[in-house]
Amino acid sequence: MGLSTTTIGAGARAARFSKGMQMRLVFVRSLLNRHDLLFPDEPTSGLDPRNARIVKDLVLDLKSQGRTVFLTTHDTATAEELCDRVAFGPLPS
Repeated sequence: MGLSTTTIGAGARAARFSKGMQMRLVFVRSLLNRHDLLFPDEPTSGLDPRNARIVKDLVLDLKSQGRTVFLTTHDTATAEELCDRVAFGPLPS
């Protein structure tokens, strides 16, 4: 996902990363323990189109493995592409 191609050293704090780099780091960290249930929050926010495509493909791959992904996004095109079901607005009371 491009985390190793940065000019920032390995010991650098994540706070020094760009927003896109931070988003990639958070997404990759969420995959480390191979959870069956994931809750990515705006996983393509701040990413360039190439890296957004990589994240989308990873989400689709997770779905194909039978893992559940609850995706939150403001991007309806992304939601329609990645989700089996889409809900909008607050839950009914």
